[in-house]
Amino acid sequence: MTIFADEAIERFVLDSRQAGPAPGVDELRQGSRDRAHLRPKGPDMPAHDTVVAGVAVRVFDQQSTSRIVYLHGGGFVLGDLDTHDALCRRLAAATGTTVVSVAYRLAPEHPYPAAIDDAVAVLDWAGALGPVAVGGDSAGAFVGLLASRRTAASLTAQLLLCPLVDITFDQPSAEELGTGFTLDMPTQRQWVSWWAGEASAVPNPLLFDLEGMPPALVVAAQLDPLRDGAERYAKRLEAAGVPVVFRVEPGLVHNFSTMTHLSPAAAAADARFLTTRPRSYAEIHSSVFPTTLAWLPETVAGSATLDDLDARGTTWDCGTRSRASSSISSSGSTIAGTRSSGGSRATRTKSRWAPSSSCASRRSPCSSTRARSPTSSCPAPTPCRRRTCRSCPR
Repeated sequence: MTIFADEAIERFVLDSRQAGPAPGVDELRQGSRDRAHLRPKGPDMPAHDTVVAGVAVRVFDQQSTSRIVYLHGGGFVLGDLDTHDALCRRLAAATGTTVVSVAYRLAPEHPYPAAIDDAVAVLDWAGALGPVAVGGDSAGAFVGLLASRRTAASLTAQLLLCPLVDITFDQPSAEELGTGFTLDMPTQRQWVSWWAGEASAVPNPLLFDLEGMPPALVVAAQLDPLRDGAERYAKRLEAAGVPVVFRVEPGLVHNFSTMTHLSPAAAAADARFLTTRPRSYAEIHSSVFPTTLAWLPETVAGSATLDDLDARGTTWDCGTRSRASSSISSSGSTIAGTRSSGGSRATRTKSRWAPSSSCASRRSPCSSTRARSPTSSCPAPTPCRRRTCRSCPR
């Protein structure tokens, strides 16, 4: 029996199963833009379109020295600056970091490696200006992962939402959830063929040597065909000694960040993605963790604090020497078992958030998962009321 996160997600999935034959590419792209215009705009902030290194981008300016280069999803075929405008605004507001959204070239007009070339060009440009992280959802995450291997920029983080990691779709979740859960695998395979020809012609991030990759946040949805690929990538990062936070949002489907105005569960999960930081990321990007999210949509207006939103799901946060194995529980949350080789442990824990407003040290991620009060070396003068203290330097 499938358990959805809330009624809105269930209705969305059931409605998607009644859809007729897929229209052509032009109609699909226009439909994607039309749906984006029906969503809340997102936080108000200075934003402008420009061209960098020959690539169209939209800059959401937070007057920060650091930047997040964001690659939109859409199966390599759909998506543009408008379809992901609201998400990029939320990301910029939540992190206090300037976000650069990239309008990379799409298939079938521009097959691989055009999208990667565009992403590399923007990452190189941003990296020359200051610290830069790469972010992306779905196929955009795949573009970001391949671009990360070629860019000259020294990346500070990977921020991956419902990422496509394996374009062969050779994962159990793709078989289990490949039809009837909003992301149709036959369609995705066709789009990949337009983009790459044969999937084997494109490098596979699951086969990369990942040692030295930047800290990562990887968030998947339980009812997403791409879920298992995201988990495998997170586990390979951890095995390579890369700090990684991996989360599966229970009862949600692919692309849930586009449903924040419809589903309280999707809005809360979106907020968790926006406010969770890979270890060391906050120090590099000098972002202050917010304790309230005033820009949240009205669907969660009654739960607009981090404490209120930290209610569902679990996360594992791996240190640089831990070895974790994880499985999907019946509720859809990821539980990490521990086989530690020394050092930090991957521990079953609630999602890792910022410390409470009473904590004096709000920029340093915490590797201790059990601290209820600061250690003797912690700069915070008063204990955090959070179960997981982010100010503890251990």
